[in-house]
Amino acid sequence: MVLRDLLVYAQAHNAKVMHYSDDSGLEADAVYQMADGRYALIEIKTGANAIPAAEQGLLKFYSLIQEHNRKAKANINHPKPVYREPSLLIIICANAPIAYTTENGVHVIPVGCLKD
Repeated sequence: MVLRDLLVYAQAHNAKVMHYSDDSGLEADAVYQMADGRYALIEIKTGANAIPAAEQGLLKFYSLIQEHNRKAKANINHPKPVYREPSLLIIICANAPIAYTTENGVHVIPVGCLKD
């Protein structure tokens, strides 16, 4: 249901919704990318008890992007691509009691609060 809603919003905003996973176990349930390249990493959870683990997963993903960019910028002889960092880290939760932002800047949104 959440992915369906994200796809509808994406169509209205000329955006894309994708999934990310790699062979190292890094994943995001959804990547919401705007036409200008800005994007949000999104985890979708059914229970509020899963929020802390989802937050840690998003923060790890963000940290790996930052570390890659530091290494890429430090090596002028063998430059690597520098990746755009996510604009937002979001957890959409079916039964979160309220919308809030964690101390680490991750936005927790109850599924009932999704709207254009």
